[in-house]
Amino acid sequence: MGYGANGYVASPPAQFAAGITASIADAATITHGWYKTPAWAIANGTNALQNVQVTAKGATTITVSIKVATTGAAGANDTISWIVGG
Repeated sequence: MGYGANGYVASPPAQFAAGITASIADAATITHGWYKTPAWAIANGTNALQNVQVTAKGATTITVSIKVATTGAAGANDTISWIVGG
């Protein structure tokens, strides 16, 4: 890090965007607000009986899959914590 014109330590640009989105369905999209298509994305749900994964990354959204862990069927709506970056 370097010093800015005012003598304060200049902050580096943000390296990620993150959030929590409530009541997301299987195959739904979440708007991530990152300035470009992320190189990586991670999503986690609150229901331990469901598997959550990111299935697509786009310039403005990520798509998440929510599946019942034991059957692979579409899961119930869930609150998703997510982070994107790169």
